[in-house]
Amino acid sequence: MVAKPLDFNNENEKYEERSSSRNSNNSNSKTICNGNFKRDPLPVDCFKKHIIEILNHLEDTVIFIGETASGKSTQIPQFCCDAGLSETGLIGVTQPRRVAAKTLAERVATEMGTKVGQLVGYKFRFENNCGNDTRILYQTEGILLREAQHDARLKRYSTIIVDEVHERTINMDVLLYILKQAQTIRKEKDEAPLHLILMSATMNLQKLQKYFHKAEAYYVRGRQHVVKLFNAPILKINENDYLFNAISTVLQLHLTEPIELRSTQNIGTRNIVTQNINDSKSNYIDCPKYQNPNGFLVFLTGQEEIETAINIIRKTKKNEKSAEKKQYENIFALPLYAAIPTDKQNLIFSSTPNVNINLNFFNNY
Repeated sequence: MVAKPLDFNNENEKYEERSSSRNSNNSNSKTICNGNFKRDPLPVDCFKKHIIEILNHLEDTVIFIGETASGKSTQIPQFCCDAGLSETGLIGVTQPRRVAAKTLAERVATEMGTKVGQLVGYKFRFENNCGNDTRILYQTEGILLREAQHDARLKRYSTIIVDEVHERTINMDVLLYILKQAQTIRKEKDEAPLHLILMSATMNLQKLQKYFHKAEAYYVRGRQHVVKLFNAPILKINENDYLFNAISTVLQLHLTEPIELRSTQNIGTRNIVTQNINDSKSNYIDCPKYQNPNGFLVFLTGQEEIETAINIIRKTKKNEKSAEKKQYENIFALPLYAAIPTDKQNLIFSSTPNVNINLNFFNNY
């Protein structure tokens, strides 16, 4: 079985056309408005009518596959409200990571013209921001598993959306089993059905459809931004030193002249040393300097590597002996992992004036 393409709201709303016009600075590109809040259209907006129709007739399980940044995680929970699913129970949305659960809840609350903790809330270990009026609840998989220990039928939910289902963690696999059992028990007791929505950019569709009784699957076409793949020559790297190779590569994408990371054996750390563009060009990626503000996401394995990388960037900026110090002055490095305080997590979403490049160091756990 394959995913069916969703139907556009109408022929004039094909996302590819709107996207290209917006990228060409065409003033005719549409803006989505909700009260005082305005945003650019997302690919999933083109299929709102069809998605709501699917949700209106949903009995058990449906699968939505869509490109990253198509708007699934923020818009489909709102479409569930538009379809009336929130009138019979809570709409739960699971996320693999706490940061995602919180930031998505904040975004959806803003779009719906409410504050977090009212119509839209979030919940994960050590933090609970929801109330009696909450209709959309973003949470980690572990929180929903804990709730299922006390209520196997998950009676307060009308709909549960499992996002990033392709990750197939232990928590997620156990949760999918529990949700399937909850659907079965509700049917046996002639209770209101538990609607289940599975979402991801990629997934093993055949296995999920087989497990959930040949659930219908739909494909959300379109991307929020044009994605281009650039293949550049790779540095001569030390395979055992991926951290410094990552820093070196991303900085080269920013600087006019290539740079190199050299070992300093006596202090056990690394210094970033700028090199003349004429020095051994074959060892470097030759990139033009970008004129506009840019951002880079660097995924590392854990907190220690993230903090080490940021310290390297900061030491380089303070290096008064660096002949190219000015090239580093407007580089701003930020960490993002679950253990850091919320106010520091939110820094990556804020606008930073007088910064040419944001280096955001993440781990994916």
